[in-house]
Amino acid sequence: MDPRDRLRDHRSHQPSGVRRQASPKRIARLTRSHWVIENRPRFIRNTTFDEDRSPVRTEHGPENMATLRNLAINN
Repeated sequence: MDPRDRLRDHRSHQPSGVRRQASPKRIARLTRSHWVIENRPRFIRNTTFDEDRSPVRTEHGPENMATLRNLAINN
């Protein structure tokens, strides 16, 4: 396939209910709200357990400790 054909065949996928383009202000608000949700468990673990200073840093140790800390927070 000629690379120029791919440029001509560009399609945009969006939900069928979207009738207008989002404003930059709305996009910024949606992006911030997404990252607040993504960072919340990490922030709680760090402030509660001082996770950044943990000596556990090799192999599966950090993942295992994060799981145990999440269990402690959620129970």
